[in-house]
Amino acid sequence: MILRPDQASARTESPRRVLPADAPPGADPRLPELPQSDWIGARLIRRAVTLMFVLVGVLGLAGALALVLVRADLTVSGRGVLEPVRLWPVRSQEPGLVARVLVESGDTVRAGQPLVRLDSLQLAGEIEKLRLQERALEVAYLQARATLPVERRRQESALSLAESRRLKAQADLREQLSQFEIAGSPDSVLKRYVPGTHVAIDRVLSDVEGADADIRSARAQEELTELKRLDFPQRAAEVEQVAAQLRLAEARMRRLVVRAPADGIVKTDRLERLVGAPVAAGDLLMELAEPREWRVDLSVSEQDVHEVHPGDRVNVEIEAFRARGRERLGGRVTSVAAEPAAAQGASPQVAYRVSVRLDEADVERVGRDRLRAGYLVEGKIVTDTGLVAQLLWRYLRRPR
Repeated sequence: MILRPDQASARTESPRRVLPADAPPGADPRLPELPQSDWIGARLIRRAVTLMFVLVGVLGLAGALALVLVRADLTVSGRGVLEPVRLWPVRSQEPGLVARVLVESGDTVRAGQPLVRLDSLQLAGEIEKLRLQERALEVAYLQARATLPVERRRQESALSLAESRRLKAQADLREQLSQFEIAGSPDSVLKRYVPGTHVAIDRVLSDVEGADADIRSARAQEELTELKRLDFPQRAAEVEQVAAQLRLAEARMRRLVVRAPADGIVKTDRLERLVGAPVAAGDLLMELAEPREWRVDLSVSEQDVHEVHPGDRVNVEIEAFRARGRERLGGRVTSVAAEPAAAQGASPQVAYRVSVRLDEADVERVGRDRLRAGYLVEGKIVTDTGLVAQLLWRYLRRPR
């Protein structure tokens, strides 16, 4: 651009206000008129400034509307691990040696499913011995009950035979007394008779006394037979005692197979090390994680833990699922530790454990079979919620 001499001198001098040559006296000084080419730039500057003020106003209005219309959450962050809510311990109920482990870590098992088998050789021998003993006692008991009526009939026959012999002997005695003309009944004669007086009478008297002895013996045998009835309860008790021992041994045999107490997932690793190892009753063999309910243990710093309360809403993100997208699970704070967790490593930061129970609906949505104990998670605990203006006002009123 070619400047006129008067314009060149005006631009080289200091920018002071000058009056035009044809200005009337007393006129105010003013800036020189710009050329026509500079007016377009000035309009652009004015439009830019106006647009900037309009934009600032719009942003201010949007911010004001956001303060009174938009809701927001105040959150506290924490990191932790995923754990099942309930762990079922699997313990040995009998002492012995582990013969087989039937599951591996991570297997899904059902309630009652065999997990571990203990060696059963010794107990199997005891069971077989008790079975033979029970069978022998049962046979003896049944035989005694079966032979009792037979013995009673035999003794009745012996008593009848002895009574018939006595009757015949008494008849012979009366016959001999009549031959020797001895007066009196046979019983009275026997009381006053002196043995050795008559040979024939002595012979008949011996038959009578022998028959009486047989009668007494038969009646004694009947009494013994009746006494055998009293042995039956004792014999039955012996059979029941051995049967109880057998049932106990069989129950112990069944308990040598350790079964799952509930549905779950095998959590314990390296189960193969149990094979051949001796275990006592009550020893822990493995743990099962119930897959229906899950919890998260978050570590929250001491600067933020006072803001957390049971019942607070939590959004949890599992780091293992980030590659497939950001899947969040909801939950609620169930407890806040009263004491800090043990420091790990060289980190001096004090943290508190916050337990969170995940929503079952979210767990079902993500997939129970995808969850594994020990997954690293990041949680956002919602400590307050409301309009932005309300949250800002509460923050400003918070004591310092």
